[in-house]
Amino acid sequence: MRSDFRIELFGKRLKKRRKEVTYKNKPLTQAVLADLVGVDIKTIQNWEKGKNQSPDSMNVRNVIPLCEHLDCDFEYLFGAIEPPRKAVADVQGSTGLSEKAVNALLDLKHTNIGDGMSTLSQILAHKNFLELLRTVHIHVMDFNHGLFKADADNVHHVANALNCEPSGVKAYMEASSKSLIELLIMRIIEDISVAPYKSKARSKPPSPVKSKPLFNIDP
Repeated sequence: MRSDFRIELFGKRLKKRRKEVTYKNKPLTQAVLADLVGVDIKTIQNWEKGKNQSPDSMNVRNVIPLCEHLDCDFEYLFGAIEPPRKAVADVQGSTGLSEKAVNALLDLKHTNIGDGMSTLSQILAHKNFLELLRTVHIHVMDFNHGLFKADADNVHHVANALNCEPSGVKAYMEASSKSLIELLIMRIIEDISVAPYKSKARSKPPSPVKSKPLFNIDP
């Protein structure tokens, strides 16, 4: 590493990442990291300060275990990507999702909610998902961020139709928006709940089994 800037950036990211991760449910100290990587603590301290006094201290043999115990890719430490993991950076680049959102998706595989990814896939692929997302976005912007506005004529017109005071129109519109969100959510849930049964129903039903009568009764 010849660039002072790169060494400084490497040190900042190394220190930041070390403080973010744990080792055996305890903070990852410089001493512990040095022991795991196979270098002395002074080397870790120099790295975090952006110093590389020994030409042999920074090599592949050290970088690989360093990334392994910091749970990050070497591209992160050397400034090529922003998130610690390249997989996160790739998903961010192709979807525009935040790092936190991508990490939540990747960690979903390790949760104990069963086949959660399959359910999530059905929700995302549902025909009403975009409508739900759009409705939630409008609700958040209008009511949570206080952007809901209506001119006086419309407010009084709606108030007359609802037989309420103009001051109550906003509360009614917010409640209606929440109801629409709930309706869309339940519609998606109901559809993905019956989807397996619909696919089975489309298959050819088995032929009925003809049974012989227990007794032969002549007319």
